Parts: sequence; structure tokens; C-alpha cells
Amino acid sequence: MSSDNKSLRQQLLNIIDTRMSRAHPSRVEACHNLLMRIIDNILREPTEEKFQKIKMRGKTFSTTVEGVDGVVDYLRLCGFVVRVIDFEEHLVLNTSDETVLEKLQTGKDVLEERTNKIKERRARQEYLEQKEKEADKHYLESVR
Repeated sequence: MSSDNKSLRQQLLNIIDTRMSRAHPSRVEACHNLLMRIIDNILREPTEEKFQKIKMRGKTFSTTVEGVDGVVDYLRLCGFVVRVIDFEEHLVLNTSDETVLEKLQTGKDVLEERTNKIKERRARQEYLEQKEKEADKHYLESVR
């Protein structure tokens, strides 16, 4: 892994861990899912122009990222730039950057890693809650 890639990875992790994760867990999960879909579409079809542009006030994007700090900075690090097109702000993939697909792949890898940690944490919490309910039920049965 190059030092540039390590630096990018660290910056992306910092945004996810210190800014995006402050939002409600359901919003963070929805945001992660949208970012994964955006990145996956581009990596799957890197020359398809419709995947290279995100309308910042578009319904899906704006409602999903609302209240989740750091999303625009995350996408900028992945190779997007803010452009005004037809009087509206868009995030546009900087296709003149020769490393943009590597940046997107790094962004995807980091996001998958953090999304998996969130899912593991949620599953662990659900398991503990279930065990607590079972213990309460057994206790109540034993005092009857």
C-alpha cells in the first residue's frame, strides 16, 4: 500500500469515525448503503456518465445524507469535486485524475470495513438484549 493510499485511508476512516458516526445509527447505515451504491456503480461501469454525477439537492441524496456530517468531504476524498451545473450544485467525479478509481476502491474498502463493524456491534447488542430478556424470564418463573 502506497503512502498516499495509507494517508487517504486514514482520512476516510477519520471522517467516518469522528463525523459520520455521530448521526443516528439508522441514518449512518442508510448513508453507508447509498455511498456503497454510488461507488459500486462507478467501479462496475467507470465510463457511464450518469454514475459520475450526483445532484446534491436530489431527493435520494439529500434526504439520505441529511444529518450525517462529513459525506461531501468523504466523496471529495474519493475523487469527486463540487461543480455548479444548470444553477445546481453537483458532486462530479474527477475523471481527469488518473488515480480516481483507486481512490474509489479505497473508499469502498474503508466503508465496508466500518459497515461490518456496525453490523457486528448491532448483532452483539441484540444478542445481549435477548440474553437479558431470557434471564429476566427465568428469574420471574423461579419466584412464582
